[in-house]
Amino acid sequence: MLPNPDSYYILTYILATWGDAVLIAVITVVAAVIVAGFVISSKAKNQLGIVMGSGCMMALAVNAIANMCAGFGVTPYFSSFFPFISSGGSNLLISYAFLGIVMSIYKYKAAYSQHVDIDIRGRIRLGKIEITKS
Repeated sequence: MLPNPDSYYILTYILATWGDAVLIAVITVVAAVIVAGFVISSKAKNQLGIVMGSGCMMALAVNAIANMCAGFGVTPYFSSFFPFISSGGSNLLISYAFLGIVMSIYKYKAAYSQHVDIDIRGRIRLGKIEITKS
């Protein structure tokens, strides 16, 4: 009898109910999504996209590895979740929010290049001094 078989021990539950092939397929699909997220993040043209995407995918990768280790008895039990599979509102919400961030990075990967020059245009008043820039 496992405590919370649908969240913390989801991989052990999948192994016990559906077998080895389904477990390997689930792990492979989640690993492929995480690797694809890293690839998408690395192709972003601005540093913010790279950092945000890599951070989101790193959080999912660490939780996936931690959940696999705890679920199969390699490490002692601690609270973790397997991305996109574990039940629970906040864990599932975090997984899909991180995936949404990476998808947004993919969509807007060419929105800003590294050499965007943002300057001030128009009139600026500093007391009696007026500066006009165009």
